[in-house]
Amino acid sequence: MVLEMHKTLISVVLLSFFLISSCGEKTLGPDDVEYRRDENGTRILYEIAQPEPFGSFHRSYVQGTFANGEIRFRIGFRNGLKDGPFIFNHPNGQLRLQGSYENGTRNGIFMAFGKIGELIYEKNFLNGELDGNFSLFYAASESDVYRYREAIRQGEEFPSIKDHIRLKAQFKNGKPFGPYKAYYHPRGLNHLSETDLIKEEGFFDEDGLLADEQVKFYPKTQRLYVVLPGNDRIEFSASSDGFSRAIDTARESILDMPAFRNPEKKPALIFTADEKGNLIAPIWSSHVEKIAIRDPLKLGILIETFEPNFEAFVNFALPQAQKMLDSNSSSQSLEIVGLNPQGKLVDILWSNSKAGSEIPLHERMFAKRTKTRRTWNQGSTTEADWFLNDGSKLLMRGEDALIVDHKPQASF
Repeated sequence: MVLEMHKTLISVVLLSFFLISSCGEKTLGPDDVEYRRDENGTRILYEIAQPEPFGSFHRSYVQGTFANGEIRFRIGFRNGLKDGPFIFNHPNGQLRLQGSYENGTRNGIFMAFGKIGELIYEKNFLNGELDGNFSLFYAASESDVYRYREAIRQGEEFPSIKDHIRLKAQFKNGKPFGPYKAYYHPRGLNHLSETDLIKEEGFFDEDGLLADEQVKFYPKTQRLYVVLPGNDRIEFSASSDGFSRAIDTARESILDMPAFRNPEKKPALIFTADEKGNLIAPIWSSHVEKIAIRDPLKLGILIETFEPNFEAFVNFALPQAQKMLDSNSSSQSLEIVGLNPQGKLVDILWSNSKAGSEIPLHERMFAKRTKTRRTWNQGSTTEADWFLNDGSKLLMRGEDALIVDHKPQASF
């Protein structure tokens, strides 16, 4: 009797072990599974010729490979639905995409990577909807990919990979929500900060519609151009030395230009420009024949004058104005201006007035300049301004005139 009980117990243990082993974690290839739809139309994964959904008792995996043997993807399933972590790889074995599912819906952080391992995007999901951080990044250039592959082929170490942000936003219940910012690519200028590279910023309301103010900016200055009457250009580097030489060249070019080539006596202008040579904004005019410190309340009285060049402004005019303010206990207002030969105001180069909108001369090369500004209400534009690189502004929507010649005070 005891012997029979022992045999029965052993049989039960062996049967249980067999069932557990047969229903444990599995890894199958894509040709070994198939989708079937249930009564609700939901696609459920099954192992071919099996009655139970794939991964019915334990999480199981479908895994594919490339021709070279590297893992192409590996996806977890429970009860026929995607569940748990998954990965997709590039043919060289590097990670391409990773994330996780919970009972068939995306949940958690999804990250994608480019051909040399650079981050392409990072998105957060909750119950299948985008929720939380949403960040996009620039893919590596073809030249970077080529250099990376050459380094690998020759057994050399490739420089550390930098991720370049393209867009930062937040989502809530599948809709964009709150502030967002888009960025220019640094194009090799890796010393630039995210603030330097801002391309656009705006705001989404709770319904996922654009709201409040949206601003687009010109890119970072990459070079300077002296633009002569007739639109001939002379290029200079975007540096203090380049700006100084551009100012001298602009003045000399106008003085040497025959009168018949410039009958209207237009100035030579110095423009900032992007890497492609597109003009951004004027920052100097050859009509400036004198730099002066003055009190804006006493317009006809000049406190001190200087030569019309960048060195005079930076090394003499600006320090002198600041020294005068420091030595004067009263709330004196001062400004540094550019004047033509007749003493007429051409440009305001600096002001200590907090209400002024002028960009100081020494900051103009790399100042962040607005390209367009729109005001949104429930996803519709109520007003939009387009700032042109000649200093004027077009009013694209609004109650005023269609075109407004809105020259800033520091006009050219």
